[in-house]
Amino acid sequence: MHAEQYTSYSGFVHDDWRIDDRLTLNLRIRYEAEGALRKRWNRSWGGWQLQGIYTYQSGRPIPITSNGTVFTGNFADLHLDKSTVEKWFNTANFNTVSNQQLVSNVRTFPLRFSNLRFDDLSAVDFSVIKGTAITENVNLQFRAEALNAFNSPNFGAVDVNPTSANFGRVTGVNNYARRIQLGLRLVF
Repeated sequence: MHAEQYTSYSGFVHDDWRIDDRLTLNLRIRYEAEGALRKRWNRSWGGWQLQGIYTYQSGRPIPITSNGTVFTGNFADLHLDKSTVEKWFNTANFNTVSNQQLVSNVRTFPLRFSNLRFDDLSAVDFSVIKGTAITENVNLQFRAEALNAFNSPNFGAVDVNPTSANFGRVTGVNNYARRIQLGLRLVF
């Protein structure tokens, strides 16, 4: 088997897989204590705010970017009905032996697959704010905020190198773990 190596130069290709979002949903809710409760006990019971933000975003397509990838199957078989962290997509039809990979070839492998996607993002942020009037023009706010309140992981960073020992596995997350922060804010 004889392979010739060619040098090729490619210009700008407007094919950005990171902008292929099928669904994005952002919901925000805010409740502020009003009415008789606030007027009667303004310093202790009034001035409360509850806020929540829910974000959902469908997973983006996973790019298989190796030019020398040897795949001998049907593209529809890449998708698994039950993806796990250990096996995010079907890797059975890929040649994973490093010395059998192509050095250079005409690319016939798609840049991305519509049925092979990263994990969906689903996150809830929540905050409780207590405002207290110190004087007519000065207000003190106590803020308790929970970002990613339910600590939901968003699996990403799937290894797409066929010669890697972690090929097809999730090797990281795309979001942060739950963060809780407390703060005081003086508004004047």
